[in-house]
Amino acid sequence: MIEVTLYSKPGCHLCDDVKAVLQELTAVYPHHLTEIDITNNREAFNRYHLTIPVVHIGQTELQAPITAAQLRAALANS
Repeated sequence: MIEVTLYSKPGCHLCDDVKAVLQELTAVYPHHLTEIDITNNREAFNRYHLTIPVVHIGQTELQAPITAAQLRAALANS
């Protein structure tokens, strides 16, 4: 199963959009999503507070803005 990590924070509409696309892609690319709230993780906050949402899929890191095509390609290549 593909491991996907999403760095986000509450109230982030771009993060919600990425989660929705990942949910839609689950049927084609089964994956396990781990969501990390950067407001509860100082290291993640310091690294990503200006670039969320950030998605890690395998060796691929995607930063906002993230498109459905980018997510699909990253899942297909992992």
